[in-house]
Amino acid sequence: MSEDKFGFDFYVMRSQRMAGFCMYKGFKLLAMPESKEKVGKHVFIFKNTQQLLECIEQYKMITKISKQWVKEVSTM
Repeated sequence: MSEDKFGFDFYVMRSQRMAGFCMYKGFKLLAMPESKEKVGKHVFIFKNTQQLLECIEQYKMITKISKQWVKEVSTM
């Protein structure tokens, strides 16, 4: 979370799936520059709001539940 050329705090995501989930929920992608850490990868920049943080928590909860379900099904 930083303030730079956008003039407001922004949130940088590294997960394409999480970014897609947030866009599906109506959040606007501001930029998608190449990652400085991983060649051939991009990061996803959104305006940092409380609503975005709640959406990220929702995504994390859904993926956690999904992983638990897959684990349970695979052990049957």
